[in-house]
Amino acid sequence: MLRGRVLYVASANGIARQTLNSANELVATLARQFGLDIPEAAELWPKIAARHEEIMRMKADIKEA
Repeated sequence: MLRGRVLYVASANGIARQTLNSANELVATLARQFGLDIPEAAELWPKIAARHEEIMRMKADIKEA
């Protein structure tokens, strides 16, 4: 499952988590993991990265409260 910048891969050993770091990684992951050839997905990266940072800030705020 790809949720924002985070890829989750389930296996017999559990769930592995990988955080994507660039638009190129996003496009490569979509191709490798899901068989999707959509290079234009790179255009979504700024919004994906911004939302990820927003969520991380919100989680940190909750943790501090």
